[in-house]
Amino acid sequence: VLPLFLITETQFFKGTFTSATTLQNKPSNRPTPLFSGPTRIRPKRHTWERPEEQECQLRSLLVRIKDLSLGYNSEETILFKYCSGTCPKAHSNHDLTLSILLQKSEIPALGNPCCRPIHY
Repeated sequence: VLPLFLITETQFFKGTFTSATTLQNKPSNRPTPLFSGPTRIRPKRHTWERPEEQECQLRSLLVRIKDLSLGYNSEETILFKYCSGTCPKAHSNHDLTLSILLQKSEIPALGNPCCRPIHY
């Protein structure tokens, strides 16, 4: 082994970098990671998608009474609660029955199963 100040640049870089084939054939001295599975567990989501816009959930909206066009000219506001989003899984016997009937074309398909509020 030469002292560091006697090693040329070419010798230094040859000793530092190895080819890809050498790395493939050479056993690694690195410790194996504890988790050897895929590094990404959740599926990649597009940047324009937000999970809260897609999933079925209870939502609320602050609405002015006069904006409802009910004939009242009031500045009062109400908190309107509603359920919106896609329902990926059936949760009750009604949902399971509806899914089966839709799959068998027993009833006309009008779209995705609608979500229903669990509580307000």
